[in-house]
Amino acid sequence: MYLAYKYARKRYRERQESKAADQSLPGKTTPTASNNGVLSDERAGLTVSSLPPTRDGPSPTLESPAIADTEPKETPEERADKKRRRKYRLKIILGLFAPFTLQALDTTIIASALKFIADDFNELKQLNWIITAFNLTSATSLPLFAQLADVFGRHATLQTALLIILVGSAICTAAPTSAFPLLLFGRALQGVGAAGINICVRTILADRGDGEGFPMQKAMMPWELLMQRDIGLLVGINFATGAAMFAIMYFMDLYFTLVQGHSASNAGIALLYFLPGLGAGVYTAMFFINVWPRQTIPVLFLGTTSAGVGITVIAWACQTEYLNLIYGMMALTGYGVGLNMNPGMLHGLAYFPGMTAPITCLASFAFPFGGTIALTIMSTVFNNKSGPNHSDPKSGIVWAYVAVVPIVWLAVLITTFLGNVWIGKDGNHEVVHGSWFWSLLTGKKLEKVTMARVDPGGLDDRNGDIGLKAVPRSRVEGQADIERGR
Repeated sequence: MYLAYKYARKRYRERQESKAADQSLPGKTTPTASNNGVLSDERAGLTVSSLPPTRDGPSPTLESPAIADTEPKETPEERADKKRRRKYRLKIILGLFAPFTLQALDTTIIASALKFIADDFNELKQLNWIITAFNLTSATSLPLFAQLADVFGRHATLQTALLIILVGSAICTAAPTSAFPLLLFGRALQGVGAAGINICVRTILADRGDGEGFPMQKAMMPWELLMQRDIGLLVGINFATGAAMFAIMYFMDLYFTLVQGHSASNAGIALLYFLPGLGAGVYTAMFFINVWPRQTIPVLFLGTTSAGVGITVIAWACQTEYLNLIYGMMALTGYGVGLNMNPGMLHGLAYFPGMTAPITCLASFAFPFGGTIALTIMSTVFNNKSGPNHSDPKSGIVWAYVAVVPIVWLAVLITTFLGNVWIGKDGNHEVVHGSWFWSLLTGKKLEKVTMARVDPGGLDDRNGDIGLKAVPRSRVEGQADIERGR
């Protein structure tokens, strides 16, 4: 799919270049009349007026000369530098692939075996703590690791997180079935390590630098940032996205094992229906951001709506035991989650270009925190509605999904109050402050401002931190610049 996307994008660029070349040909130039009746060739900057006849014939006609391609060609040094940067980015991605895979596995791998783990420890009513212990420590450790990544560098912080997750995994493996608290302690350590890996990987990918961080930075989470309207709304969207993902990953496992009677392996296979939608959502988001329309609001609205529809319908499908519909709604929810994974962070970074680590931390924090709160609500409802000793698990699961429906639809409403971001190809972005969606409905015109990309190494942070005051909030550009950026 990625190769197909790259091929389609290449063909699109070739067509655009072909159109531009056709317009520059002599026969394609159309002279226009100026105010004084003089014909002008706008491309060549030449005019044709009524010239007197010459001895050799009638008045000469001025032909439009061919316009040479004025775009500078790449020098060998520039090509070599571009190749070097491409190889460096590839090495970074390959190097981060293994740790991020480990973090993702520790987050989701127990989903299909959750019921059986709780049975082995004779703690079925407390099974939600196996998830909650991980998610709570993961969410609360994100700000700490984001600060450590700034102070001690990305590499050292990543290695520390890997060591912590290794120790936590060893404790979980060695925990006897009579020591449920020891298992929870191991899961808690795994959550701490997963938080460090998560924030380091995301920050390194967003750095566009050498990955060593910017030593001795302060104010990891400035209060001014938390008070910004769009940042607060984005936290709410990521919160609901995490709730939707965790609801599918963990409670659909309970449905397949307790209601459908599947084994752990078959329940894990059934959960795979979530993944195609997740992948399709990620690639759709890439297309929306990189090709068309290069805006953040459309993809965020589509993502929250897809997740809301998926969670709502899946509650009814679980009641009727309509498996095909359940699989379809799992894929649709995954599609919504995939759409919202990265555009929200891009939206925040466009408003505050110099605050990569804080915004990455907030986005990463809201995701597991939303999942933790949703699972706590769903587990409570499940225990109350499934009857004594979970004799009616289907009713408990259905009502558990009903309990999180308001959360996912609240995210749809929140999205309508966001501003909008137009992604520029040169690294600078155009933004509007205020509610872009409601401004379209009311006819209110919002002013676009261009946010210049900030090189963190070039910031004047004499106090040692990248705060809001160190980053220019906005500067109004001329209409021609706006049109060119669009």
